[in-house]
Amino acid sequence: MQQMKNAKKLMMMLALSLTVVVMSCDEKLNEDMAPQEETANNGNSRLRQVGSDTFDTSGMDNWTDAAMADLPQAAQDYLTENHAGAAIEEGYRTETGEFVLLLDNGMVVIFNADGAVILEFDLDALLDDHDEDDEDWDEIPLDSLPQSILDYVTANYPNSTIEEAVVCPDNNHIIVFLDTDEALEFDADGNFVGVFDEDDWDDEEWDEIPLDSLPEAVTDYVTTNYPNSTIEEAVVCPDNNHIIVFLDSGEALEFDADGNFVGEFDEDDWDDDWEEGIDEVALDSLPQAIKDHLAANYATATAEEAWYDTVEELYYVLLDTDVFVVYDKDGNFVEELDEDDIDDEEEEIDEVDWADVPQAIKDYIAANYADNTVEGAYWDKVEELYYIELNGDLYVVFDKDGNFKEEFIDD
Repeated sequence: MQQMKNAKKLMMMLALSLTVVVMSCDEKLNEDMAPQEETANNGNSRLRQVGSDTFDTSGMDNWTDAAMADLPQAAQDYLTENHAGAAIEEGYRTETGEFVLLLDNGMVVIFNADGAVILEFDLDALLDDHDEDDEDWDEIPLDSLPQSILDYVTANYPNSTIEEAVVCPDNNHIIVFLDTDEALEFDADGNFVGVFDEDDWDDEEWDEIPLDSLPEAVTDYVTTNYPNSTIEEAVVCPDNNHIIVFLDSGEALEFDADGNFVGEFDEDDWDDDWEEGIDEVALDSLPQAIKDHLAANYATATAEEAWYDTVEELYYVLLDTDVFVVYDKDGNFVEELDEDDIDDEEEEIDEVDWADVPQAIKDYIAANYADNTVEGAYWDKVEELYYIELNGDLYVVFDKDGNFKEEFIDD
């Protein structure tokens, strides 16, 4: 049942109950838990550098390859008329049916399923503009990088070359860009932090708060409960005006607008792009029929959050009793799902005996992580990925054939 699957995704996002923790810092089991078709070989695509404000490429792992012959005739005609002589360098079809083409002249052309143009832009110009916007990120000469970074890249990305390195002005972390389009983050001493995701650093809508303007309740809470820590930065969430405080010890704390402690902040809980097609809905924006049904049938419960699935056309309302109430697009009651119902669904991630792990993975771990200890192995049946847990909270990810995909630290 599709709504059971969606409710499970919502519950997993809220409870962070996976054996392998979701990272967004994706950190990072893919948050899109829908079954995949055969995916395109797009791991090194330059389109991954396109931000969601231009066109959302976050779901590329679920796109399939597309060639000229796969395009609707209207799309073929458009390319012939407007990009004569240009060949398709990369071609994909998204899960929702759009065709995304990167031409060898640098242009990206996106068609809907009928072949009508949705969007067209110059990728090189877009990326150049983005680079100009990064003036606060000072470039580091490659021969000045800490030796530990060079050693890490050599050991873990032996087929890659460092193309550029910059320092983040917020925390002096070093971001290293490889010619295979991976971006790695290291602290100022050259210790590996994780795979860098530019979206994690996009604070355009999160206004910074001067530390001397924080409510006294916030500073008092930190002093009392984190006496050995110092507040490094504070921002306000645009969705609800909650205050997020970042400590030098790595914790992030969430407070309401009055300075009352809410809980430890988890960025994944605020990622509105966690599932393509599922949008968060303000409770006061729910259809009146839903509000009436909740008032009549769940009078003792409080609605905490709500989402709308634009694909299935269903509303999901989470109550403080850990119950999901599901409604159709007109606000008619569909069903109720509680945590036990969701937990009864087959788990997507299974623990795997090391003996059953593909030999290619064992060989890669032995060659590249000889100093680490294997602490666990997991198989994601939906994403068809192996996650190998090493000491130090390090996870190494492989596809079903044992090919290396990425690594990340579960912190």
